[in-house]
Amino acid sequence: VTINIPSRGEKKSLADLAQKNIFPKVESEVLLDLKEKLNLPRVPLVIEAFDASNLGYDYLVGAMTRWIGTSLDKNGYRKFKIKHKLEKNDDYASMREIVMRRYERLLKEKLELPDMILVDGGYGHLNAALQSLKVLGLQIPIIGLAKQEEEIYVPGSEIPLTYEKNSPIMLFLRKVRDSVHRQAVLYNRKRREMRLREQ
Repeated sequence: VTINIPSRGEKKSLADLAQKNIFPKVESEVLLDLKEKLNLPRVPLVIEAFDASNLGYDYLVGAMTRWIGTSLDKNGYRKFKIKHKLEKNDDYASMREIVMRRYERLLKEKLELPDMILVDGGYGHLNAALQSLKVLGLQIPIIGLAKQEEEIYVPGSEIPLTYEKNSPIMLFLRKVRDSVHRQAVLYNRKRREMRLREQ
């Protein structure tokens, strides 16, 4: 069996059209736009987002949400209690740990890896997550989305990408980022409440 992948011409146009028809129009446009603007190797059909949350040394947690297409996969939520004892509130160390634990498990269980990873944070958080991927030998496209200026950080560049804040891709990426930030804060709050009840 011979499989040809067209790279130009009429057949490439037909292949692109078929790919667009996989999803509803708005969804496909956002995901295809992400692929183009972020120079991804494929359309990010599965996205996993990470955030670390802390309030003092006793409440270090992380969270992950999973998106399929442009919809939140409610069964894909994961929470992490940070296991390593840190000398200070080190968000980078927490990010390294939760990303490492997530993908060590997926590799061990031979489960599907995402098409893209988003971390809540800037260049430092991105590099922390990237370090864990490198240790595991994984090359999953990954970005960081910083809150203040809503800038996108990509590996290998301290200069962020900026797009119009109300553009479809930025609205979608913020939605993904906010979903995991919300889950991390809720889990942090839950652990604090449990500790207070135990006292």
